[in-house]
Amino acid sequence: MEMDIKQNIKDPNEQIVEFLNQAVLAKTTDEKLTCLTRVQDLILHHGPELLDSFLDEVLAFQNDRNQEIRRVIVGFLEEACKSEPDVFPKVAVNISFLLRDEAVAVQKRVIQALTHLYPVVLRWLSRAKSITKEMSSAWDWLVRMKGEVIKWLDHDNDGVRTLTNKFYEMVIICQTYRDEESASKESEFSLDAIPPTLKILKPRKLEDEANKLMADLIKFHGSMHISSANLLACMGTLSLIARARPMFMGQVISAMEMLHGKLD
Repeated sequence: MEMDIKQNIKDPNEQIVEFLNQAVLAKTTDEKLTCLTRVQDLILHHGPELLDSFLDEVLAFQNDRNQEIRRVIVGFLEEACKSEPDVFPKVAVNISFLLRDEAVAVQKRVIQALTHLYPVVLRWLSRAKSITKEMSSAWDWLVRMKGEVIKWLDHDNDGVRTLTNKFYEMVIICQTYRDEESASKESEFSLDAIPPTLKILKPRKLEDEANKLMADLIKFHGSMHISSANLLACMGTLSLIARARPMFMGQVISAMEMLHGKLD
């Protein structure tokens, strides 16, 4: 009896194949979403070694006509890279493609993913014993995507601007140094984590960019056309940056005082 039960239990490989086939044949979006969610769960939590085996099959769904399916694929790529950073070079092009998706909802999901993946990739590169061509190419792709997202602080969509605001916060904190008064967690990435022998990441250049982004964020905070939702989000972001990086405290206080003066 026990042997019969064991024989009826499918291994993760067989289950993934079955759910992928069901996703292809699914007649409704809900059915397809359910199948792809099960595939993600099996790959990431029950058989991470299967990621390479089924990555291409999952990526095929990034071209699905339904934006909800494409959003799920973004989430899968995010979790896969967070679990195994070595995957990022293999999917950087795909993430970049999805960042340019025609659906704003997909673009927003990619911004969220990049907000989490940027420090993951920085930490991965900083800990590498040597930098391969694949790693260098992946960093180039990430820099390009960062360049695209930071332009969206003036995006037509209010939600995109809010998410871009949080992206700025993450980049500024990652690309500056901690000090004794920093309120950020020790686990958060900072320029302190970059070894001096690592040539691919240039701390001075990254810090200069962070300072420029901070200036742009303060300008956005004081702009006349900013929405109330974006203003509240930006105020929260500036406060968090000031606590994490006290070097910016003076600039943030000045920005808040100027806003108070405008509201009087």
